[in-house]
Amino acid sequence: MSFKVGDKVKVIRRSKHDCGEIFWNPLMNKAIGKVYTILEITHVGNLRLSSKLDTTYDWLYPPKGVEKVITKNRQLLFNFMD
Repeated sequence: MSFKVGDKVKVIRRSKHDCGEIFWNPLMNKAIGKVYTILEITHVGNLRLSSKLDTTYDWLYPPKGVEKVITKNRQLLFNFMD
């Protein structure tokens, strides 16, 4: 799934460092199950989320550890509509 800056995502699991994903700080555990906005996408595809209020820092999360949140009653925009 492709993500864009400004998308709302839910953190669904911690990073699997032994599988080559980014470092997971124990403070980031507070973010699991919560919804955040994507602030930045790094050149390797990791996502900086607006998690500072819950975790004391806007940490980077692996894309496999989040899922896009669909907002009800909102018009769907497709790539050809940009």
